[in-house]
Amino acid sequence: MATDAFDIGPDRINQAAWSETSTLRWFSTFEGWSDPGERAAVSSVVDELRGAPILDVGVGAGRTTPILRALSDNYRAIDFSPAMVEICARKYPNVHVDFGDARNLSRFADGSFGLVMFSWNGIDAVSHDDRELVLREAFRVLRPGGVFIFSSHNKLGPGHGETPWSIRRDDVAHPRRLVHKIRGFRRSLSNHRHLRKLNRDEGAWSMMNASAHDFAIVIHYTTLALQLDALRHVGFDERVDVFDSRRGAPVLESSDTRRMWWFHFVARRPMT
Repeated sequence: MATDAFDIGPDRINQAAWSETSTLRWFSTFEGWSDPGERAAVSSVVDELRGAPILDVGVGAGRTTPILRALSDNYRAIDFSPAMVEICARKYPNVHVDFGDARNLSRFADGSFGLVMFSWNGIDAVSHDDRELVLREAFRVLRPGGVFIFSSHNKLGPGHGETPWSIRRDDVAHPRRLVHKIRGFRRSLSNHRHLRKLNRDEGAWSMMNASAHDFAIVIHYTTLALQLDALRHVGFDERVDVFDSRRGAPVLESSDTRRMWWFHFVARRPMT
């Protein structure tokens, strides 16, 4: 990566990572739930949202398409990566999928959807200031009583501040994962040395070079308390259901989150 990280920022850095052939191939073959937390979050609203219009933000190569279309045929999808949009459209030719940015959903009218879903920590790919734009746009396009489901990395969790030489328990437990890590170490180290210049830790949140795609991305981390405050500030209901990514268990505001990698949030627009 020859371009200076300070000159291009997280948008172009992450776009470049998601446009690589190996990344596109991996996304195009991954199917099903991302983790138990995602399953728990979606399952918690199935009954109230069946048949409702759905907007799938950050659809990627279409992993969530069959999951959400099982809830409703009234389904739209967007993604920030043109290459991902192309793959998704090819896999699901009857699905309306377009290039789009979660920070600007102006193509959709107020109150258009019963569910907006932004999966796989997609909101973490934008800057700290831009996160509020995402939340406000999701709130705007939801109808009263509508639900916003999204996931976000935990600032206090074990994934924060990872380095190429960090070895997780999961790496040891899954030999193929460990082999991949060893084979990609030199590339990971090069990316990390280049992109860690952008690391910024502000206490309750941070922007950090992260391990995914051989340390080729820069993402946002937040504490549970800060994210809940941000949702309520925008206007979402005081009640926000949260699920732990790894176990799918409910997370309370008083929970010890230090072993949780990321959270799945289920936020509701008030009825009035």
